[in-house]
Amino acid sequence: MKLTVREALQLDEFKRASIVAGASGLDREITCVDISETPDSSAWVRANEFLITTGYSIRENLGEQLSLIEALAKANAAGLAIKFGRYIGEIPESLITVADSLDFPLISLPDDIPFIDLTYPLMQRIVNLQAESLVYSEKVYKSLTKVALES
Repeated sequence: MKLTVREALQLDEFKRASIVAGASGLDREITCVDISETPDSSAWVRANEFLITTGYSIRENLGEQLSLIEALAKANAAGLAIKFGRYIGEIPESLITVADSLDFPLISLPDDIPFIDLTYPLMQRIVNLQAESLVYSEKVYKSLTKVALES
């Protein structure tokens, strides 16, 4: 039981999001969600992280934008969602090329959606999946214990 980028994009809150690049990576697993507006975000990325940003701190630095995608892909992060409209504007073709070459999901978000409206349902889904996994594990444990005791 896991939440993938593909499944996240099917949530109501992501209906207006669009996949810009890296569609072949949509089955990457999301285990955490983070928001970053710092120019050195790539220093803290982790596996299965879904990062959301406006790109404000790197809006005028294409090299930093490319480095962020590369760092996320290298860390095996889940994907990157950016509100391109407000600060970055038109999506640079080189971002699309790099994300596609790395099979790394790059998602465009509408500017008018508050971050909490995106992070809350994602984290809720992640926590619910973890709870379901624990319930299943407990059932298996009880069944195996019962079999062992009856032997």
